[in-house]
Parts: sequence; C-alpha cells; structure tokens
Amino acid sequence: MFDVKVDINDRYATATGYREDRNNTLRLVRMNIKDPYINSSLRMYFPFNFSSGGWQRGLILQLEGRLTNDRFYKLNDPVARYYYYAVGGVSWYERMYMGARELLPRWGYMLRAQYLSDPFGTGGIGDVGMVQLTTYSPGLFRNNGLQLKAGYQWQLVDDDDYFLSNLLPAPRGYFATGSKRMLALSADYKFPLFYPDYNLSWVVFFKRIQMNLFSDYTRISRYPATINGIARPPLHQWSVGADLLIDYHIFRFDFPVQTGVRYAQPITNNEGLKPQIELLFNMSFN
Repeated sequence: MFDVKVDINDRYATATGYREDRNNTLRLVRMNIKDPYINSSLRMYFPFNFSSGGWQRGLILQLEGRLTNDRFYKLNDPVARYYYYAVGGVSWYERMYMGARELLPRWGYMLRAQYLSDPFGTGGIGDVGMVQLTTYSPGLFRNNGLQLKAGYQWQLVDDDDYFLSNLLPAPRGYFATGSKRMLALSADYKFPLFYPDYNLSWVVFFKRIQMNLFSDYTRISRYPATINGIARPPLHQWSVGADLLIDYHIFRFDFPVQTGVRYAQPITNNEGLKPQIELLFNMSFN
C-alpha cells in the first residue's frame, strides 16, 4: 500500500533558531518566511496476514519519508536546514476476532517498534526510537474490555540538536514534553452503557453509547540532566479521566462515526494544569 501526500497550506513556512536578547542570553525564536508552507510525505505499508483458527495474526512493515519547507538553524551556524526525516516501523499483532458488540478483543496483544532518523545525516535533529506493547483482556462483565499499554522512547541528540516530536503520546490532560528518555504506561477500561438501536429517519442510526475509563502515567528524564552541577529529578505525569462516546451511522453508510466528550484530570500537577474537557470525533473507514 502506498500513500503520497502534498499539502500546500495557507500559513507561512517558519524558520527556527537562536538569537541573543538584550541581556546577551540565547533565546529560541521562530519567524515566518513569506513562502506558503509545504508538507509532503510518502508512506508505504506492507501488511502480511497469518490469521487462522479464530485469531487475527499479522505483520505490518512501514516506511515513511517526510519533507517540509520549514527550516531551522543550528547554534552558531548560518546554514539553514530543512525538516526532513524517514521513519521505519514494524508491528506484530495477535488477537481474537471481535463480536459485533465487543469494544475490544477479548484476548490479544500487539508489539510495535518505530525509529525516526535523518536519512542524509546533515545534523541538527536527533534520532528517536520507541517500542510499545499493547495487551487486551476481558473486563468484569460481558462486552467489557481492558487495554493496557507500556512503551519506552529514547532520543539520540547532541547538545545543539533539536528534539523531534515524541512517537509516544503524552498523558491525556498534559502537553508533550521533549526528553531523551521516556516511559509511558496507560490503562483503558471500555464498556457499553446502552444500545438504543434507533433510526432518526434515514439520516442517523444511533448504535451504542459507551464509556471509557482511563489512566495514563509518564516518567520523563529531564534534559539537561544537571544544572550547575545539581541533578534534576525526573518529571512524573499522571492523569485519570473518562470518555463518554456515541457510536452511530449517518445516511445509512456502513462506516461508523463516533462523537463524544472527554474529561481528563492531571494528578501530578507540576505544570499548573487545570482539568481538561475535550470534544471527540472519529470516523473509521476500515
């Protein structure tokens, strides 16, 4: 499977670099460039299906290259560099087939690994890799399910390199934080509340109302590790919350649509964050 995308945006491209302020202190600044922002990517997926005996089994290989005209400058280097990188990934999954009313597979797991790097070695950005294990098991009642995730991420950067975006998500209710090392754990417990099975003429068919209770935890190694010779302790981010979701179909199409609301409460609130309420929307064509 191949996916080619070129996005020409109405915002300007940006240049990121260091500049001295009035106190001769280096500050990271970002400036607009009078060029439209261009984001291009090429993705290749190679799925292999080994399903049998009531179990879905498969191997997925992924390659992706991305190039934008956003640019950045290294410290004390006047040469502009463009953001481009390549991603390689592999996933292996083994899980039971799901019933029509099940929200998660009754039993199963997925092991996923990704590595992101500058393919030409021009410098300025580091490499980032991650591994993640996801497991599925039954809940306390019928059609309930428990999903557990454990992931580890590392970044290989020099002192004057820029951090890349995390491959693992931040805890729900927190903002992403760049780090050389990160451990991420999460738990989701999903269960149905009600099956209305109600048609609103031919416009909408309401299938299900469901709830997801979740908890996320991340341990982030600080960078730099020391300041003035004093070691910096790791940053702990822990949140709990719930999603209330409605599953439905519009205009009698087969693909499901999901709309809902999320409440996320940061627990280790070192960043002064308030509880967050988000609107959720998802449309699946699988």
